[in-house]
Formats: sequence, C-alpha cells, structure tokens
Amino acid sequence: MVKFKFAKQHIYIITHIQLYLADVLSQAVRTKLERSTGNKFEKINKVDFSVGDALQILIILNGIGHFNTTFVGSKAMIDACHKNELLMKNFITCFQNEKNRELAQKLIAENMYLHFHMLNALLILEKLENIPQVEFSIKLLHCYLGGNCFIDNEEKLSMFTILLSIFLSDFFGCINKITCKLEDCSY
Repeated sequence: MVKFKFAKQHIYIITHIQLYLADVLSQAVRTKLERSTGNKFEKINKVDFSVGDALQILIILNGIGHFNTTFVGSKAMIDACHKNELLMKNFITCFQNEKNRELAQKLIAENMYLHFHMLNALLILEKLENIPQVEFSIKLLHCYLGGNCFIDNEEKLSMFTILLSIFLSDFFGCINKITCKLEDCSY
C-alpha cells in the first residue's frame, strides 16, 4: 500500500483546484450561456446565493465528513446499520431534523456509501444554527442527495441541472475519484 506523507493536505490542494475551476466555469457560464452565475438562485435571511455559490458550496461539502478510510469506512458503516437495528436507530436519531433523518434512512436503505460522508457533513451542519450559508448548504445537500428539494420554479431547476452536470461532469468526477483514491491510499 502506498503511504503519502501529506495525508490530508492533498485534499485541501485538490479542493482549491476545484474551487478555482468552479470560478473559471462560472465565468464561462456567464459569457457563453448568457446566464450569470451571479443570478440570484436563492435568498435566505436577506442573503443572496448564486449558482456559482452553490457549486462552490457543493465542492467544499464534498470534502467534509469522510471517515479515515473514506469509502471503505462508509460502506462498512452502511453494512453495519443493515445488520444492527440498534446502531441504525442510534445513527438516525443523531439528526435533529425529521427531513434529515428521512434522508439518512433513504441513503442507507439504498446503500449509497459513495455519499455517506455527506450525511456526516449534514450532522455537522445541523449543529450550526441561524446561519444563512448553513441553511443554504443543507438545502443543497437535500437536492443533491435526492431528498426534499427547495427548487420551486423552472428557471431555478434549469440552473440547478446545469450546476449538477458541472459538479458531476467527467472532469470534476475524475478529480473527486483521484481525491478518494489518494485518501484511501493514505491509511
């Protein structure tokens, strides 16, 4: 097994690269698709969030909540929850919000171990109250993970679809896979 001396630092480097690329993409979207990523996507407590903000938040959230062994740990946790009802109940009750509990049950039931770290991120975000950026992050996670989505009109849905296609694109997907491989090899 390959050991990296910089263990966690490579995740920060790759996250910075992704954030830079998100900025480049948002400028391309602004000029080529005639849609400004500065367009108001959502407003929470007088704070406006753009599509560019949403992409950057998803990139940051994607790096939060990983176990030390990344996906191996996530798969083990989901398998353990399937085998042990008490563990499953205890994990689900960690969530304060009913919608978050339902989302966690759904992801575990569907064996979505590739996204389990985002449940851990959701647990972290739940502890922070009355912060518009946190509320928007939770809403984004629900949309991304297939929970209740806040998108209420066709224009926002179109922008979110473009956002997800960028986030899940081969290029960003490749960067995420490299990150996960490096993370798993670090232990």
